[in-house]
Amino acid sequence: MTKLSTNAVAELMMKSDAFYTASSLGCLLNVSARTASGYLYNIRKSKKYQTIDTGLPNRQLKVIGIDGHTVVIAELWKKMLSQPFSKVSKL
Repeated sequence: MTKLSTNAVAELMMKSDAFYTASSLGCLLNVSARTASGYLYNIRKSKKYQTIDTGLPNRQLKVIGIDGHTVVIAELWKKMLSQPFSKVSKL
């Protein structure tokens, strides 16, 4: 199994617009709750990610931004590439 980067997990979380516990994230990623807890810890502690944290007990985390972006970069590319070139060149 390929190990996901913290950034990839954060993008997935931001795209889904949902709160996650270690257990729910583990189920989504098909990894152990312990591994998912590590992802959540890294996301919560990094200044790169903007999150909403419900706190303890039963901490849940929602990613609302990555490096100041509130939309997943892949979605921006998808939107840009679906536009006619004449519209894109005016941006």
